[in-house]
Amino acid sequence: MSSGFRLDEIVRSDALADLREFRKHNPLFQQLIEEPLQVRLVLDANIVQRELRWRLRFRRETQARSALHEAIDSGTILAFAPTALDSEIHKHVADLADYAGVSEDRVRAEWMELKAIIHLYEPEIMAPPRQYVDPDDAPYRQACMELGAHAVYSRDAHFKTMDVPLIMIDLDQIFRKYARANSVKLAVSIGSTVTLTISIGALKELFALLAKGIDKILTPVKVAFVGALAVALIHSRSRAKLVEVCKKLWNGLNNPKFRSTLAALAVQLAEVHQTSHAMSKEIQAVIPTAPKRSAIVFAREICLVEKAPLSLAVLESKIISSGYVTRSARFRSYLGQLLRHSNGFVEVSPGFWTLQTIAQAA
Repeated sequence: MSSGFRLDEIVRSDALADLREFRKHNPLFQQLIEEPLQVRLVLDANIVQRELRWRLRFRRETQARSALHEAIDSGTILAFAPTALDSEIHKHVADLADYAGVSEDRVRAEWMELKAIIHLYEPEIMAPPRQYVDPDDAPYRQACMELGAHAVYSRDAHFKTMDVPLIMIDLDQIFRKYARANSVKLAVSIGSTVTLTISIGALKELFALLAKGIDKILTPVKVAFVGALAVALIHSRSRAKLVEVCKKLWNGLNNPKFRSTLAALAVQLAEVHQTSHAMSKEIQAVIPTAPKRSAIVFAREICLVEKAPLSLAVLESKIISSGYVTRSARFRSYLGQLLRHSNGFVEVSPGFWTLQTIAQAA
């Protein structure tokens, strides 16, 4: 391209999370702009260990991110794991240190950074011992079921026998491409919608003011104004000045650099839409259909992500804005009953709820 101007350098994939939230809380944008995909995945220990091996041995710059990390930061992946993952990683600290040729303290520090972007969840129900080929896999299956995740993301074939939605192919690059394309697509869509809305509103106000103003002008003044305009157009010097202004405006718009920039932007936007569509199709083709989630499942996810006590009113609002549909006029009261009868929740102060494990860690 002749222009060095790149939209994806201005709107990075990290912006997608904020843009998604901005769209989510604006009814107009919800109607006009398609919601970006967000895939809820329970990360198996082997996926996390692969990530740690890359960070410890192959990453050259401390700020560099893998495709998986970038997809999580963008909000395209909502990453979960059972709390058992923490102890699993600590069991392999020595092996990871030997593999990467670093100290065990370095491994632990790297794990602390990576753990910060994964939402660790303690399942309410645990499977009986020896029910599965590998009992260590049970918490991952249970976390997936209790959080209503799309799938467990793993390389472990044992999950095939566990009646749990599973993804075993590497989708990291696809997730990253989707996040990068959609950050630009959503930013442009929101920006153009805002501009159009403001423009239409401003024009309406302008025409209304002009109409009111014209009505108030005396007829002799109107006639004089029209006459002056006619004289300006007839007078050769005035007409030449008007033509000169129009030519300058046209030359500015017809400037080769300006046209080149517009063409480059048009091509980039077309590429963004094509990439977004293609990656969306690839993701949807392999992501298992998400189970219908109950109110308590929505509540678990929201409290886990927020990591802070929420009032029933706020929790109710977040559950409904996340897609839960209810016809109950007393949903908040019903939600309170659900939380009181669940072993996983605790009321930390009157009317404020969170997950029991989060309250214990606080």
